[in-house]
Amino acid sequence: MKWPFKCRSNQNLDLRSLKTAHEEITYLLNSITSILIGVSTEDVITHWNDMAEETFGIPASVAVGRKVLSFSINWDWDEICLGIATCTSEQRPVSLSDIKYLDISGKNGLLGISITPIRNDENVLKGFLIYGRDITEKRMMEQQLLQTSKLATIGEIATGVAHELNQPLNVIKIASQYLLDGIEQKYYTEDFIRERIEKIISQVDRAANIINHLREFGRKSDYNFQKINPNQPIRVALDLLSEQLRGHSIDVILDLDANLPFIQADGQKLEQVFINMIINARDAFEEMKNPLQEKKIHIKSFRKNGSGMICIEFSDNGPGIPREIINRVFEPFFTTKEVGKGTGLGLSISYGIIKSHQGTLDVVSEGAGATFIIQLPAADG
Repeated sequence: MKWPFKCRSNQNLDLRSLKTAHEEITYLLNSITSILIGVSTEDVITHWNDMAEETFGIPASVAVGRKVLSFSINWDWDEICLGIATCTSEQRPVSLSDIKYLDISGKNGLLGISITPIRNDENVLKGFLIYGRDITEKRMMEQQLLQTSKLATIGEIATGVAHELNQPLNVIKIASQYLLDGIEQKYYTEDFIRERIEKIISQVDRAANIINHLREFGRKSDYNFQKINPNQPIRVALDLLSEQLRGHSIDVILDLDANLPFIQADGQKLEQVFINMIINARDAFEEMKNPLQEKKIHIKSFRKNGSGMICIEFSDNGPGIPREIINRVFEPFFTTKEVGKGTGLGLSISYGIIKSHQGTLDVVSEGAGATFIIQLPAADG
């Protein structure tokens, strides 16, 4: 007669243990300060933590047990559905960056999303976990740092740009003076006038192009990915710095593959990276012990064999990077320059820009000289 009572006691104990375990799991999930949503293989929501409720304004009592696609959550559903489909079909974690969404107050924001498959002890897929973190402030800080770096770069190249503008202005002045002399002394002809005016127009166009490009470079903007020739931003960067490089007696050797496929990129952002690479090499020459040594920057672009990657290398024959600091050159605010001569942001910002292009930025320095290696995926894969 004691057995039924003992069974019921064990059952009650098991139920209490399960309830306690469930409460502890719920407490842990709600303690996470990021969005956490559990979804079954039938797309039914199994977990919905407090941050999900706070962000989207949907209580867990309403969300749990409903189909995840049945909610009018204001986020980029195309990207989310693609991520869920990839996670389910390939059964691997999927990361989604910069997912646009509207919070409960109607404010625009960005989420970093991770979708992770959930498996049981037999390795059978039971569902997936959506982990979301608001990265809006992080992206705003990155934009501010990017703009700070841009303005610092403009300061670096201002002297060279002034020289670049002086050349067309001098040509315009001389051509205008010839026109005036021809009119005053009455030796002008129609061809004489046309030749001078055409020269003035071409130089005005040249000056306007320099000014417009500098203005565009300094403008604060989000990423604008388009198919571009990878050599184009290299040439633009050199145009902006050519006078400055001549002033420092630095020779540039261009070895650009003319048959490269297009890349999906933001041309202005890559210009900033390439300007930083060239300025970094220019500054390295100032540390050379022999002032009579030739200064050379070798820029090479090519398609990496057996891959869909485009390589762009910036090499210099300067003093190189000491082994003890080479692993730190991409750290924010790290610089070996004197106070007031560098922000320590150039290489760090460049690293972030290349990473945003799904590429890599590495540096090699063995003894004299250094080579910065950029790899970017070709648009044709």
